[in-house]
Amino acid sequence: MNIDPEVLKISQKVKQRMVELRHPPLCELDSLTADEGRYFFHEGNKLYQMKLEDDIEFEDRHIERSHHPSLAIRIYRPVVQKRKLLPILVYLQGGGWVFGTLDSADDTCSFLAKYAECIVISVDYRHAPEHKYPLPIIDAINATKWVYKNASNLGGDRHRIVLGGESAGGNLAAVAAIKLRDEGETFLRGQLLITPVTQYGFETSSYQAGHHSGLSTEAMRWFWNNYLENPVQGEKWEVSPLKVEDASHLPPTVIVVAEHDPLLDDGLMYGEHLKSFGTPVKILQYPSLIHGFIRLTHKVKTAKIAFHEIAKSLKNLCYQANINKSTYLS
Repeated sequence: MNIDPEVLKISQKVKQRMVELRHPPLCELDSLTADEGRYFFHEGNKLYQMKLEDDIEFEDRHIERSHHPSLAIRIYRPVVQKRKLLPILVYLQGGGWVFGTLDSADDTCSFLAKYAECIVISVDYRHAPEHKYPLPIIDAINATKWVYKNASNLGGDRHRIVLGGESAGGNLAAVAAIKLRDEGETFLRGQLLITPVTQYGFETSSYQAGHHSGLSTEAMRWFWNNYLENPVQGEKWEVSPLKVEDASHLPPTVIVVAEHDPLLDDGLMYGEHLKSFGTPVKILQYPSLIHGFIRLTHKVKTAKIAFHEIAKSLKNLCYQANINKSTYLS
């Protein structure tokens, strides 16, 4: 199936805007600084008409830490549900470990809070290249542990915590879940991995397909060069969770993939890897969408339908009494 025409239309507008702003061509991305990239990212986001959902209240706080700087978080709560303990989603925004802020994830987090009927805690983890691997992972783990410890004070249920993220944020969530398991911290109810990065490398069929709307292979090379000190680190499972030898005893997982995305195979292969160790996995695959489509919810009908399905799957993950392979993969 081809890319949705509405998606193509807005993609063309974004590309035209980047030309007007003199974004360097893909063949010259090495000349792009992180601050310049962040500027282009936020200018492009303006065309998506992202907004906070109604009936959601939010609060900004900081997590104080003894050995690292404090972490800014943003808490989203459904107003009508605030009298009872709710499930919690710890959310790590996308942006190639370089872009992304609490503000850029407002649209996504408020949508999930409203339609999955859960508290969402967005984490402003440290970003590369100023803070390279493994610092963002440390932040993800610390934030998740803090949420577990403080769940009841947040109005949440510590037994129903889901760890999730989009793209690079999905990479951090996957790695953090494995590290928490290795530490004996088995409190996670599930994972929500939206178009995640699961390995360092560019040889998969989806990388070789020449996708350029939403994300390109060239852009991913630039992101990796900013996140890692050197390519050798890409062999570590802490960077490439697809390479983890033992994927057992990980929480039930929702993996979202888009057909026209260089990361399509990353998500599909990680799902198969988890399933081979008995982890319940649900794959949501969207044939006409591109990387980053969750930011198109208010502009593209198919993206809105898809995001409602993602929120429903998150809600099921949070609210099902018992999750097993036979019920969850349906």
